Amino acid sequence: MSFYELQAETMRATREFYSLRQIAKSSLRLDLFNVGLKTYGYTLAKQWIKKNQYFIEYTKAVTKAGRTIELAAKKTAEDIKEKFRQMETSGDIRLLKN
Repeated sequence: MSFYELQAETMRATREFYSLRQIAKSSLRLDLFNVGLKTYGYTLAKQWIKKNQYFIEYTKAVTKAGRTIELAAKKTAEDIKEKFRQMETSGDIRLLKN
């Protein structure tokens, strides 16, 4: 799981836990403590997401850049291995044996 996916899932779970649906369920049970707690959590989660949207976009960009670098490094490593095999089979290099 990437850093961005972790952040996105954490926010999704928080929004779900402090959702209006959960507040309504607590209201129907007349559980005023949880109504207050979940209402406060709902407000905080909504504010955090709004104020920190740049952070979410940053983690998304970092994750994308990291994947690009990872793919480039993997391709480079595969290219080096292939070039080494070609040189080895053509006799350009010989493995040292002890």
